[in-house]
Parts: sequence; C-alpha cells; structure tokens
Amino acid sequence: MSKYCVHDPLLAILRKPGTPAEAITIEPGSIITVKGDVNQFGFLDVQYEDQVVKVFMADIEKKADRVEGQAG
Repeated sequence: MSKYCVHDPLLAILRKPGTPAEAITIEPGSIITVKGDVNQFGFLDVQYEDQVVKVFMADIEKKADRVEGQAG
C-alpha cells in the first residue's frame, strides 16, 4: 500500500451497495492510500477517510504526491 497527499482536487467514484455510483471530489490536503497493486491504467481502489473509492492512477500521479516512508 502507498500513501499520497492530494495537492489538487481529485475526482473519485464512490459505490455503495444498492445505490448508483456517485462522483465525489477528494479535497487538497487529504491523505489517500492506494490498496493493492498499482496499475497504470484503469481504476484503483483507494482508501479515503473511512471509505473505499475508485480513482485513476494517472490522476493520482498528476494531483498527489507520494508520502515517503508511510505504508499500511
């Protein structure tokens, strides 16, 4: 797992059982954790606050900085 600090607003998709997918914005200053293997293409599962959302890795690379020495 890798942690990132968001520096520009980041679009994410939130899916809750029984409800339509919802687009949310992860605000600058937020810490997110990429779960599982990093895939350069497609969506990744990201822990944001106390929920798992989907975010494009390309967006994370452009709009967030990796927090070195922080894992898990």
